[in-house]
Amino acid sequence: MKEIYLSIKDEKAEYFNPPFKARNIADGMRTTANLVNANDNNMVAQSPSDFSLHQIASWNDDTGELVPTSKDLGSLLQFVKQDQTPS
Repeated sequence: MKEIYLSIKDEKAEYFNPPFKARNIADGMRTTANLVNANDNNMVAQSPSDFSLHQIASWNDDTGELVPTSKDLGSLLQFVKQDQTPS
């Protein structure tokens, strides 16, 4: 099965956060949307315009192959629910 690794980049501080695994981009985007819209005052939810989502690798567990990738999936502002006001 192929999976992907994604990372949320802090654009202001200029670093990538530790990666997380997803089955595909849609799955990773849903995970990210849940983080952005969480009511726990995390940094990403407080300032989504400061962060972007990136696919950084793909993984094939049949072959053990890890392939580096560099794909910018856009600002986390795209995940803010309409009834919330981003900073």
